[in-house]
Amino acid sequence: MKTINLILKCSLLIFLSSYFISCESNDNNSEPKIIDETEEETEEETEEETTVYWTGDSITFTKAADTDASLEANQDRITDDVWLTRSSGGGKFYNAAVETHANFGTAPTGLKIAIGTVEDVQNGTITLEDDFGLFQAIINKPKNNTNIDLVVYIEADDTYFDFKILSWADGGGQNNSGSGGGFSIQRSTLASE
Repeated sequence: MKTINLILKCSLLIFLSSYFISCESNDNNSEPKIIDETEEETEEETEEETTVYWTGDSITFTKAADTDASLEANQDRITDDVWLTRSSGGGKFYNAAVETHANFGTAPTGLKIAIGTVEDVQNGTITLEDDFGLFQAIINKPKNNTNIDLVVYIEADDTYFDFKILSWADGGGQNNSGSGGGFSIQRSTLASE
């Protein structure tokens, strides 16, 4: 009889919106237990939206002058969706994962930059809302901004990493008078645990 009673109670509650019904046995006192699904979803979403700070070892990437920017060897493949490079004709950085060339004012897609370091973001000295902008707005002439501490933000991954331009060659390589769009950068990596 208790089992039938329990089944009837559960079936009445099954269609309540935004609640998940589960029936658990507490020794001889079986009562339906209501669990709010929205609380569980919020906790999961919070875990997924955790900001990541790359504070691991630094690596250096160099793209030689007059090399094909569409080739993997000439792109700093930072994540699956961020492949930083620039063309031999010069121009600014672009994200070769989603762009074929630099678009002044937007490239590289999915990234923002600020003068400072990951540590500055972590301690609140600089903030995404107040200090970050597009590459062109922050470092308009990269060749004049080498060896400056910068921090890059990957929007899709909510990730920050340290970044420094070590060298920047003029564009217009091979048949032109420039230096073929070479560059060298240093950036932090994800710290190993």
